[in-house]
Amino acid sequence: MRTASIALAGTLSVVPACTSSSSGSEDLADAGGPDAAAPASDAAPAADADVAGFTDLIVGQWTIPAGTEQYRCVYKTIERTIYVRAFRPKIPLGTHHTVLTVGPRQRDDGIVPCNAGTNYGAQVFGSGVGTNALVLPDGVAVKLEAGDQLLLNLHLFNFSESDLSGESGTEIIETDPAEVEHVAEAFMVSKFDLAIPPGAQTQAGDCTLSQDTTLLSVAPHMHMLGTRMKVVARSSLAGDVVLLDEPYNFDNQTVRVLPQPVPMAAGDRIHIECTYNNTTGSLVTFGDSSLEEMCISGHFRYPATGGGLFCATGL
Repeated sequence: MRTASIALAGTLSVVPACTSSSSGSEDLADAGGPDAAAPASDAAPAADADVAGFTDLIVGQWTIPAGTEQYRCVYKTIERTIYVRAFRPKIPLGTHHTVLTVGPRQRDDGIVPCNAGTNYGAQVFGSGVGTNALVLPDGVAVKLEAGDQLLLNLHLFNFSESDLSGESGTEIIETDPAEVEHVAEAFMVSKFDLAIPPGAQTQAGDCTLSQDTTLLSVAPHMHMLGTRMKVVARSSLAGDVVLLDEPYNFDNQTVRVLPQPVPMAAGDRIHIECTYNNTTGSLVTFGDSSLEEMCISGHFRYPATGGGLFCATGL
């Protein structure tokens, strides 16, 4: 197991649940194996506004000056234990992304300035520009324990020439605990050691799982230079399953429920490929700003392990 402190998508992570290996674009020819079931075209975008019953879980109101990029962190203590079957982001103009985490209560509730590394150790939900709602399969839910504290990290970016205000957050639909068969959690697969030269470039990496798991969803996250993402579950139980393989649109970072859950065993890998068109004329590396880049796929899985936010390469 590897443990590392990484600022990513507004997240300081500890990664005890996954081991990792790293590969660059020169390794793509060695990826190996057929890209079999569940092509990206079959992965349906999760249900959105047509789903009734969403209520606010946590929200924060903010105002940022013109031409600035800032972070706000919203803290809220959970009053009662709940099981959540659906999530929907509140992401008005100016919300670059949100990362919702949970952990033992550490400070008073409220909203304060913060930075990209201010997060708790277990992810609940996250969103980028254009992210839709996620409704988990029947019998699956995320458990939030009474007494723990939610921490919503808001990455805000104001490109306009005047002050910008909004209310960002996360909405949920609860479910009856008696209907829950599997307790799920969110985690991210990421390649940290990005080095993108000018021009077209594909970078790739692998996350190796340290325990059995079942994948439920996939969502892409890159920044302005990203043009395509491919994510493959290399499962010893189900074969190679293409979770995502399509052009990337920064303004439409859609979360998708997989056509069928994908079972994976300890030692299996999730392979991620991110393609960029670097028009800056300079080397671009990994970073939280929209002017830097990322290579992340977000997932829900069960059983919940509490094993950290990331399974990553390049630590």
